[in-house]
Amino acid sequence: MDGQPVFYGICPDPPSLGSPDAEVFTVLGGREALRLSTLDDTVFRGQGVYQIVRQILATTMRPDAIKYTATNIGNGTGTDAGASLDLFYSPTNPLSDVFDELAKAANVTWSVGPDGEARFGQLAHVPLVVPYAGQPWRRLPVQGRETVTRSVLRVATNLAGIDAVRFIDHPNYLPATVTTEAELPEHPVYQASQAFEPPEGVALVRPERFTDHTQVNVTNPGSAYDGDPATFALLQDSAASPPLLNLRMLGSHPPRRPVGLELTYQTLGSARVRVELQYSQPARTAALPVVQFMLPESSGTSTTRLVIPPPAASSIDPSVPWTFSAIFTVLYSGASPAPELRLMDASWLYVDEDAALRSAQSHLQVPFAAPAEITLPELVSPTGAVTVTGSPDGDVTGPVELLQYEHTPENPRTTRLRMGTTGTDPNVRALRWSVKQ
Repeated sequence: MDGQPVFYGICPDPPSLGSPDAEVFTVLGGREALRLSTLDDTVFRGQGVYQIVRQILATTMRPDAIKYTATNIGNGTGTDAGASLDLFYSPTNPLSDVFDELAKAANVTWSVGPDGEARFGQLAHVPLVVPYAGQPWRRLPVQGRETVTRSVLRVATNLAGIDAVRFIDHPNYLPATVTTEAELPEHPVYQASQAFEPPEGVALVRPERFTDHTQVNVTNPGSAYDGDPATFALLQDSAASPPLLNLRMLGSHPPRRPVGLELTYQTLGSARVRVELQYSQPARTAALPVVQFMLPESSGTSTTRLVIPPPAASSIDPSVPWTFSAIFTVLYSGASPAPELRLMDASWLYVDEDAALRSAQSHLQVPFAAPAEITLPELVSPTGAVTVTGSPDGDVTGPVELLQYEHTPENPRTTRLRMGTTGTDPNVRALRWSVKQ
């Protein structure tokens, strides 16, 4: 525009360069280049969202069409970590989807600018100030269908990581739906509630090693949570004195919600290992259900994350004292040599409340109260926000949802800005909703 780049993207279906007729060029934004690139099998552990994004963009996974500058990610220093994630793993997914999920996890936005630079978590745009001066002004319908004033995030709804687990004694076990909620002050007015799934690849749970135990016939029981991968607690099959290891986690402050286990272990001699999870609260009179299952065999050292929500009937109240126990037993088989379980590391999983809340908040939005379209007799660069002074509705500041440029003999230099709405076109509205989500 006037010799300056204002839009950057890919033309997926270019017309013939030799055509004598007027042609329409459809250009998709720079995120299209990221949509056509996929994430490898890198596992990101204990890193911030901005660190993950920088690591992805600094590798060969970044397409040549996208530029990368470290200071365009995060607060501008190029070194800030951003919202912390215990685990992020999203192999083979398009990078555009990966960035969408990471943005939800951090409750920020991202884009590819007209210079082809990827930007993630940057500060909001400074509004473009436009004087009304009698220019065409059209009020538009309030776009309220996408309103969400109460977001319910389903942190854990079912078993995960344990396809091979066989439940015993409790065939009617029904996992509780563990949720995190976020709400806007406007909720009593709009009363717009929706439930959402977690961002793909983002772990909303964190591990913490057990802190206490009781045992019967277990060698080195404390090695199950001492943090040393070279040591292990040994449970060996025995008819005379069956081994039993009860790992316990007492209620923490602030209260944390248990949702499973993370284990590093090895089984030898086809050991049959029963695990029983118990949730107990001494302040409650009613007994809480337990969950029992058989641990999958692993001839080599294996690290497994088992998401096993509490039973739906348990109604655990994390605000009162509670104890979470994992009881390991090697069932007697009579085999020789005696089968055994070597437990190198054992942690309980709890809800990462900060990450879950950020993700829930990323879905909240209220409609813009005064959507309008203004037509300008000039070309303006794309912007994320605009302030129109002296309009029929007064001074109005709002998000720019759609820009339309016209270059015809009648209107050689025309820009239409829509604030707070994309209009009534259902396809455009669906696209807006898809991109925001």
